[in-house]
Amino acid sequence: MDSIWNVLLPAVIASVVSLVGMWLGERRARRKAPLEDSGDAVDTSASAAAALKSYSDEVNRLREEILTLRKEITGMFTRIDKLERSIVAKDLLIDQWRIGIRRLIAQLIGANIIPCWKPDDEDNQ
Repeated sequence: MDSIWNVLLPAVIASVVSLVGMWLGERRARRKAPLEDSGDAVDTSASAAAALKSYSDEVNRLREEILTLRKEITGMFTRIDKLERSIVAKDLLIDQWRIGIRRLIAQLIGANIIPCWKPDDEDNQ
């Protein structure tokens, strides 16, 4: 029986030592895992910061473009208002010419002169 213990005891001790070593190794690996994962997290946050900077630059560029376009639109509205006033003034001038042409034609007819041209009636246009 002593010979069995001589063989079995070292085998049991070696097994226990091996199990304890495996258990400690597993604990050490679990402790390192968050550190290794944090490296990935740092890489991810650096990547996210770079993307955020890029988007921020793009947003700032778009804001400047919007301000430029707003100024252009304001200038266009000013130009449109000026053109509308010019059209109204020209319409008034044309109306005055139309009245003057009718008076001249009436004067010619009153002087027994047949005009070579008469404007069409506005109703027919």
